[in-house]
This record gives sequence, structure tokens and C-alpha cells, in this order.
Amino acid sequence: MPVPPLYRCELLPGHAGAALQYTYIALASRFGLGKKSIRRPALPVSPPVALQRGVNICRLRQVIEAAAGENRYFSYLVTGFLHTRDAQGAAIAYKVRPSPPLLAFRDELTRTLARSAGIRIPENEAPQDKSWSIPIVSGLTEGEYEEVLSYLSIKEAPPPLQAMRRFEVFIGREGPSSWRRRRTTPRVFPLDACRIGLSRLGRTVSEFDLVSHRWDLRPGNGNRRDQRRNLHQFRVFRGYELQRPMEPSHPEVWVSSDLHIGHSRVIRSSARPFPPASTRVMDGVLVRNWNRTVMPGDRVYFLGDLCGRREQVAGRAPGWFDALNGVKCFIAGNHDTHACFPDEILQPRLVITECGIQFELVHSPRNATPGFPGWVIHGHTHNTRLDRYPFFDPVHRRVNVSVEVTGYRPVALSQITHLVRTEKDCLLTLV
Repeated sequence: MPVPPLYRCELLPGHAGAALQYTYIALASRFGLGKKSIRRPALPVSPPVALQRGVNICRLRQVIEAAAGENRYFSYLVTGFLHTRDAQGAAIAYKVRPSPPLLAFRDELTRTLARSAGIRIPENEAPQDKSWSIPIVSGLTEGEYEEVLSYLSIKEAPPPLQAMRRFEVFIGREGPSSWRRRRTTPRVFPLDACRIGLSRLGRTVSEFDLVSHRWDLRPGNGNRRDQRRNLHQFRVFRGYELQRPMEPSHPEVWVSSDLHIGHSRVIRSSARPFPPASTRVMDGVLVRNWNRTVMPGDRVYFLGDLCGRREQVAGRAPGWFDALNGVKCFIAGNHDTHACFPDEILQPRLVITECGIQFELVHSPRNATPGFPGWVIHGHTHNTRLDRYPFFDPVHRRVNVSVEVTGYRPVALSQITHLVRTEKDCLLTLV
């Protein structure tokens, strides 16, 4: 009797997929592992299931949709790499720490599948553990395995662990510095997934969009207008796109960094929730978020990297700077050139005092004054080195205000001073 094909339910990274694929591309090109690497990153969220004769796939879609409930996205954190050996060869995967809503979704989905009539979980496919991982490459020989471990700077012994409260996760605080020179996915990377994939025989046959709560029966052929609309709705749900001015009750002092207006590459590398083909949507959202947060009379310290190179060559950088609300102080970033801004505007660093706390403002944390007695506020690292540069780090007295970790808008200096006085734990992101 032929064995029916198994269906798998997977969480698809969506707009963040390009950031995860850096490692896939690197391994395929450097070691020729194209046939052994997984072409599309996906996080399995249920054991494989088989449909009994006469049961339509629509029944399986109904179960997935009911388990998803009212969730519009599921957050999780890539925390490093997993590597295993078995009879079929060695394998490497991303290690994942799920958020509580994602944990609840998997548990509910697994329970519902187990008791649903017409849906069967094969005995040899029943889950044996509760680990979470995204497969990268499998079937490696011993030689390939050792080479890949060395390339990714993976050690047999895991690095020391330290609690970080955001996401309720444990991540490695310090790791080998060599990995930062390789064009691979960062060891610690937060992701929000908005689509659930249903695959069979290694091919995705349908996708459920959590934002619109609709099924796409022709995955990969989606309408770009629908994709832009769904991304917009996700940004609104997530708080990444403000719909109205915040209207603060008193004047504020704000800090922000790394807008990268007109810079398309940063959309992929930092998994920004914007269409990758054009920066027009991203540029508009960033400027509106800024102007709906900052009042014209507020002071703002901007810590560099206003625009991409194309905008600077075209001479549009000063126009973007003038379009932002506030009385602005500009700390120069590595993408900002003196050809676009006069010397009196761009500053290398600045020391300020707020509520009795001393802050040094720099673009890159490496530019901070050694032994500075106060706190360092910086940008430059985006959300790609959160193991070393989270949003709030009381151990090293650092605050990362790159827009990816502050919700794509400036953060109030009063909020930072409150954290300095009250918070003892590291926070990966502000939102």
C-alpha cells in the first residue's frame, strides 16, 4: 500500500528571509553545498501529518487557521547554530528561541492535529523533543562538517550564557570576533514571521497570511500590491508605522541613528519590514514616524548614517535632513560625507548630561572614549549584533539607538535615563 505524502506546517520568515539566506548563499558558493543546503528558510512548527483517504487538504488548513487565532505575527529569536551528526551525515541549523505566543501556537496546533479525525501523525514522526531550529544544511561528510564549523566559527563547546529579559531568552553574550567578518546571518537576530507555509514533498503548496488571515493557494505568485498592503498592516500592528502624532505633554530630547534613507541594501541585511525593490515606502515611513514623534521645538541628537550613497551623490541628503522635525545635532556616521554637509554640522562625538547622568554620543561604539565614566549611546550596529550591542546593556553601560531596535522612530532621552536608574537586565530591543 503506497505511503501517503506527508504535510508539514512551517513558519516562513517573509520579509526577513533575505537576512537568513546570507548563510545559505555563503555555504553554497564557498563549499559547493547547493544540493545539500535548504533553499528556503523555514521554521517547522508541527510534526509531519498524513491525510487519510477522502480527507481534503482544506481540513488541514482549517486546523492551522484555528490554531493561529487572532495572532498577526509570531516573533522568535535566532540565537546561534545547532550542529548534529547521525547515520545520514552531519547537519547544521539555526538555533531558535520562540516567543510565548509562538510556543502556545505550536502546542495548540499539535494537540488539535492529534485529535482531528482524518489527520494522522505517523508513529515514527512523532515529536521526541521540544527543540526549535531552522535547517540550513544536511548530509555533510565529516570533512565538510569540520570546514563549515570552522567557517561559521562554531565551537564544540557553547559560549557562556547570560539571561536577557526581552523574549525571555538566554543568548551568548560574547562570541568569536571572526564571525563578524563573514557575510553570514548574525548569531543573534530577532525575527517576526507573518506567514505559515504548508508544504508537501519539499514544496510549499499553500501559505496562510497572518496579517490578512487569508490563504494564498499559489505561493510565490502573489500580487505585489497585496504584499505591500500586508507589510503595511504588519507595521501598524507591530507599532513600526505611526498613524497619528504622539502629541507629548512637554518638550522632549530625542536620540536616533541609522535611518539609511534611500539605501536599499539595508532592507535585506537588517530585515526591515519594507518592500525590498524600492526604498520609497521605507523613506516615507521613517520621515513620518520621526515627524509624528518629534515636535518642531524638540532637540534631537542624530547619531549618523542619514542616507545611502545614491542619495548623497544626487545631493538630496541635506533635503532629507531639513525634512525632519526638531532642533537637530548631527553626529557623523561612516556613510555621511562632508561633501554633503558642512563641517560645523557634522560632529565626531558629543558629551551631554541629562538628569545628572553623563552620556557620550557616538556613531559607532568603537569610537567611544576608553574608560568613559558615564553611558555610551551609539548606533551603527543596527540589529545585527545584538549579542554584543543590544538596545540596553547595563553591564557595559551602552545604549544602541539604531532605528531597527527602537521601532523605527526616535527614543526619548528621558526613557533612557529611567532605564539607567531602574533596569538591571539587558534588553535586546525597545519594542
